Amino acid sequence: MADCPHTIGVEFGTRIIEVSGQKIKLQIWDTAGQERFRAVTRSYYRGAAGALMVYDITRRSTYNHLSSWLTDARNLTNPNTVIILIGNKADLEAQRDVTYEEAKQFAEENGVFF
Repeated sequence: MADCPHTIGVEFGTRIIEVSGQKIKLQIWDTAGQERFRAVTRSYYRGAAGALMVYDITRRSTYNHLSSWLTDARNLTNPNTVIILIGNKADLEAQRDVTYEEAKQFAEENGVFF
């Protein structure tokens, strides 16, 4: 998957879902995880009701950025913002570089959902 395109800057999408009979509009901002885009992407945290911190289970370098992403999310959103840690590419188990257990421990130690 080395040729998968990476987000450059920010990508945006909307989706309407129904929860308990009520329609909810989601605005999803996919911010680039690379350090060079950090100044741009930090501005998109403002007003967020939730943050999905996604790392690639086959690339430890993405997992190693979680602490700085979490610091940004906590400093730039309100205290009630829900933060969820997600490991993607779970279908590539044979190439896994970050264990489920260590990611779960990170989530527990930092008070985020996993």
